[in-house]
Amino acid sequence: MLFAVSKADHVTPDQHQALTLLLQQLLLQHLQSVKFQLCPYEVMAIAAIKASEAGFVKQNGLQQPCLRGLSAQTGEALTYYPGDVPRYWPDHQLFTEHHFEFQSLAPMPWPKQQVLQHIRLDHLLEYLLGDKLT
Repeated sequence: MLFAVSKADHVTPDQHQALTLLLQQLLLQHLQSVKFQLCPYEVMAIAAIKASEAGFVKQNGLQQPCLRGLSAQTGEALTYYPGDVPRYWPDHQLFTEHHFEFQSLAPMPWPKQQVLQHIRLDHLLEYLLGDKLT
């Protein structure tokens, strides 16, 4: 059994573990049942098509993580920090007090002779199909 958080390319790589932990917390009751039934499972953060590149910008003399991508609406180049992903489900108050705005990114350009870039799609396929292909 596999549980996946998609669009991992919309957060910086240092936040992928937090994405996974957040999904595990949301599924906690179900995962306990799966463990009880001795069913193997994995939780992972993926992106079928990578729409950003991770990098760093210097801000106030410090290296800060950022993403670079193309706006899906305008095609303009964007460099931004998407924020931290909470490791645990936040209180309801956070959703009423904060406005969240997520960037919609277009796929990165790629040479036609190469495969599209992705995040952990190979790991996902290995987990789901690996024993069927040997």
